[in-house]
Amino acid sequence: ESSFITANTFLVDGGISVGAVKALPPLPPPPAGPKKRLAMAAQRLKLAEAYRRYVRWRPDGPLASKSAYRAARLAYDHFDYAEAIDLFTKVALDHPGAEESEYATNLVLDAYNELGDWRNLNGWAKRFYANAPLVQAHPKLRDDLPKVIEESSFKIIEELEQAKDWEGAAEAYLAFVRDWPATRLAGNALYN
Repeated sequence: ESSFITANTFLVDGGISVGAVKALPPLPPPPAGPKKRLAMAAQRLKLAEAYRRYVRWRPDGPLASKSAYRAARLAYDHFDYAEAIDLFTKVALDHPGAEESEYATNLVLDAYNELGDWRNLNGWAKRFYANAPLVQAHPKLRDDLPKVIEESSFKIIEELEQAKDWEGAAEAYLAFVRDWPATRLAGNALYN
């Protein structure tokens, strides 16, 4: 099996190139309701495996961040969030200065938002915000990540409330207001 990359073409064992990828039919619109994992077409599976293979064998190669991002994007578009999150985080953490790392960061957070996993959303937003090279390379993240941290913190507290842990929720709301005094959610936190 041979795989090689040139400047404009990505050839894989079966001869799949960028032009062939662009010729693939578009994905169907997502079904209504909760998103369920979609099966990938055979060509997309080959392409995703070629991208993952490149990342595995050339993690510091010139196209490693692009390959990881593209494999992650294929998984994300097919609602395979576990695979997508794993690859997107590799792009964001291992290649913070890459053009794709800002998109990868946002898509990790979006995947956790889609899953309703507020704790992981909050944890990853904090981790990305603490990653100085990532935030310096992408200044928009410096503005967006604190909002995500704030709002996901509020969602975590709402989970306590839904679990009828009234005392824990009350303490968490007060701590939230202490941590985020200027937030637009402070009034709701104090009221709750």
